[in-house]
Parts: sequence; C-alpha cells; structure tokens
Amino acid sequence: MASSKAYTIQAYIGYTDERITVVRGRVLDDPAVIATQSDRWWTNLKNSFRRFISNEVPNQEVHLSIKGTKYSAITDDEGYFIFELNRTLLSENGSLVNLDVSIPCQSPVNAELIQINSDYIVISDIDDTIIKTQVSSVLKIKLLFNTIFRNQYQRTAIAGMAEVYQFLQTSYQANFFYISKSPHNLYTYIVDFLEFNNYPKGSIILRDFGWHLLSNSSSFGEKYDELDKLYRRFPTKEFILVGDAAEKDADIYADLAKKYPGQTKGIFIRKVGKTDNLIRIQKEVMTSSETPLYIFESSISLKATLDSILSH
Repeated sequence: MASSKAYTIQAYIGYTDERITVVRGRVLDDPAVIATQSDRWWTNLKNSFRRFISNEVPNQEVHLSIKGTKYSAITDDEGYFIFELNRTLLSENGSLVNLDVSIPCQSPVNAELIQINSDYIVISDIDDTIIKTQVSSVLKIKLLFNTIFRNQYQRTAIAGMAEVYQFLQTSYQANFFYISKSPHNLYTYIVDFLEFNNYPKGSIILRDFGWHLLSNSSSFGEKYDELDKLYRRFPTKEFILVGDAAEKDADIYADLAKKYPGQTKGIFIRKVGKTDNLIRIQKEVMTSSETPLYIFESSISLKATLDSILSH
C-alpha cells in the first residue's frame, strides 16, 4: 500500500550471525515523540499519552536494502514487520551494520544490526536491573509515576551497571539483548535511555499488548518464550543472565538453564524489592538450580564475580 502521507518507520536494532540476519520494526501513523532532559512533568505526561495511543499502519509494504539487493515485507495488523534472511552480514571488524529500511515514496531510515560474533550473549532485564523502576511498589504506583511523569533522560540508572556491561563488551566481546515486559510503545524511550547512560548497543525485546497474552502456553509468559527462542537460535553460545529479585527473573532464568544444560554461564540476580521474594529465591530457586545463581547488591561485586568466572 503506497501512500503520499509521511509515516514514522521505527527500525528496531536487529542482529546478524554466521547464518541469519534479523531486522524488525514498526510503521506508525504518528510523528516521532521528542523529549529533552529539561521537560516538565506535564510535557512528559502528554508524550506518554502519545506513545500509548499509537496509530499503526497495517498492510504497508516495507523494503530492506542490503548491498544492492532489495527485500520486501508487509506490516501485520499492528504495524509490525520482520525480515528473517538466510544470509550473514558478519564482518571482520565486528562493528555495527547499518542498513536502509524504507516504504514507497519516503526516504529510508537507518536500521542498526549488532554482530553476534562472541562466545557470550548477555541477557539483561531492564526494569530494576539497569533502570530504577520500582516494579514491586504497592499497586505499582511508583512504576507508573517513573514511566509516565519522567522521560528517558530523567530516569535513574542503576549505579555502575553500564560500566559492568561495557567491561563485558570490551574484555570479553559480549553481545547484548535487553528484555522487558514493557510494550513496544516504549521502544524509542528505552533506546534513548540506554544510549544516554552509555549502555552497550543491543537488540531490545519488548512485548505487544493484546488478548493473545492470555492464551500464552508458557507458565512464565512471553518473556520466557522470547528467551527460549534465543537459546534455540544460538545453540553454540553461552548465556549470561542478569536480572533482579523484584519478580520472577530468577525462576525464568533457572528454568531455561535447566532446559538447556551447558549453555548458561551463570545467573546473576540483583538484590531489590520484597524481602520475602529474595528469601524464596535463596531457599527454593538457588538450591534447585543446576547452574550457579549469584545474588549481588552492587555493580562492583557483580563485575568481580563475572570477571572471575569468565577468566577461567
């Protein structure tokens, strides 16, 4: 469907390895939301409303250009598109790959790809692992306040976590996937936060709202299913799983480690949230996990533990 109207193309950060290249994104009939560090709360509230009241563009033809070859896809009912290509774009320098994504009658936008060229893949939860969200607050009031009334440049990053991840990337060439139960409506919000706080570039896994979530067959929901796909997609890689004790990260990670023995280097859970859940993790999850599970309070201890494990 070609249109003379200018749409917003969100090209999500994709990835390529020695077998495949994956590029995802979304087409919206909304202008991009622009935020600044000096925005007041009412501006943040207005922008939050704009993010969540999105107008998707279904059945839109989308093009991906790679070295003179053009690929085509059609957006689904929610405006999403995906290219899964049986070709590699790995290069010797290991830098980001930049591609053009476009729709008819509009200029292309840049799509970035990380190169999965390391032995290690870091899976990092987002909320209360690298950004202060307060998921476990009563009725999630603090979570809603942080998300709605503070923009991506005003949020509090968990101290030292960006430095730990930079260390993993620099010293061990680790690749990164960030995962959250947040909706895709917050995609650019999260990308901006990661870049502003100097986190390594990585592919971001979010979810879509909808009734399909109620029929999810997994006891852990969509988060578990998405990570399960990564384990199956990268069977020769070792995973470093980082999360927090506020909810079910430890349970999800331990179950995946049990399902894929030998593929998980370690599970690292940040001490946060309700004490009773932390006690449950220590008594139940840690004792039953076949993979080492570490609980950390500071980024300094996390870095030291990771370095000790990976250097041997």
